[in-house]
Amino acid sequence: MSDALFKQIEVSFPAINAASDELLELLPRESIIAAIASAAELAGLLMLRATPVDLSKFSAGSTLLGAVSDESGIAIAQFVMGYVAGNGLNPKDVDYDALTAELQTYQKDLTRLEPTFAAICEKHNLAGQLRPFAAAAAGGKVVLAGNATQILKPSIGLALLMYHIAAGCKTVPYA
Repeated sequence: MSDALFKQIEVSFPAINAASDELLELLPRESIIAAIASAAELAGLLMLRATPVDLSKFSAGSTLLGAVSDESGIAIAQFVMGYVAGNGLNPKDVDYDALTAELQTYQKDLTRLEPTFAAICEKHNLAGQLRPFAAAAAGGKVVLAGNATQILKPSIGLALLMYHIAAGCKTVPYA
């Protein structure tokens, strides 16, 4: 992560944290898996929308490799791992092998979160390039809650979070 981005995140962390708290209220309540996936894919989708790629030229569900830069992907991964480490989880304990096909399902109704989350971010004066970090933080909070309540192993929760951020970064949304 660049020093400038790190400084922006550090200075804006109160707004990132507040926006992530409000996003938690919008996430699906039927399953912790759906909540993590939705927050993570929103983070990835916001990163994808920040690229110059015209998503309207592609079919919904299409995979766009390379649209989001490696640098951006690394920055969000560093943020997530730092966030969970700062909250007591081992960021190296990620079990991607546990992600069955069912756990890798893309959230087709994801775009329903965008307008409300944009309003939340505007309320907190959160710049566009920092909004994916707020969505990722919300996903991290759900992983932490899953661990605290013993509903979900953190190694699986972190794998879900990272997988679905990547899915959001490269999947043309459905609406």
